[in-house]
Amino acid sequence: MKSKKGLIFGILGLVIFFGIGLFAPAGMKDTVASFIGQDFRIAIPLALAAVGMVYGERSGILNLGTDGLMLTGAMFTWLGAAMFGGSPWIGSLFGIVSTVIIAALFAFLVITIRANQTVIGVSINILALGITSTVYRAVGSELPSTKTDNFPIINFEPILGKIPVIGNYLSDILTQHVFIFIGIAIVLLLQFHLFKTNLGLNVRAVGEYPKACDTLGINVFKIRYGSVLFSGVLAGLAGGLLVLDSGSF
Repeated sequence: MKSKKGLIFGILGLVIFFGIGLFAPAGMKDTVASFIGQDFRIAIPLALAAVGMVYGERSGILNLGTDGLMLTGAMFTWLGAAMFGGSPWIGSLFGIVSTVIIAALFAFLVITIRANQTVIGVSINILALGITSTVYRAVGSELPSTKTDNFPIINFEPILGKIPVIGNYLSDILTQHVFIFIGIAIVLLLQFHLFKTNLGLNVRAVGEYPKACDTLGINVFKIRYGSVLFSGVLAGLAGGLLVLDSGSF
């Protein structure tokens, strides 16, 4: 019930804010459109990281080290992109690989050794802060900035610009790099996967009834490892998108 109320208030606030910008003077309208567009570029990476946390939590593993994973992904995405001609694709790959390695460490400590999830999660955050700070101090001044301009930009102006009154306003908001729309599609697809597929059912069942799942032949360790590593992939991608949008670590 609370989540539905939050969603309703969120949509209502967006509609009100959108309406204010729509009927504002021309100069203010451009500012509001730019602000909403920037919100999309920040919100989508955070949504990806949050979905990854949901997968881990649904499987019975609460990864409080997600902030550290995002920080690591941001650092190595920027590092990889800067080293390979500014390519955000290669940079994103570097970021994802780095976070999967740390997520594997977290999974080993929490799932295999059965260490306390909260302690290990906080420790991962501290570890990530130390690693990224050290790397940045060592090479930060020698590497160039990298922007998401290297991602393909989807321009809606030729289509929406023909609509009177709201066309240019909408095109200013929706003209984004391609990964924003890929991120939206990923969030929707994973929502469907988690609640409408057999594998999603297994993930949720492992989190709620691990002993029953083990009795039925479902590999609890495999599901939990997969969920944690998958959350690492999404956290690395999220951190990478944030740092590519800002241009530097």
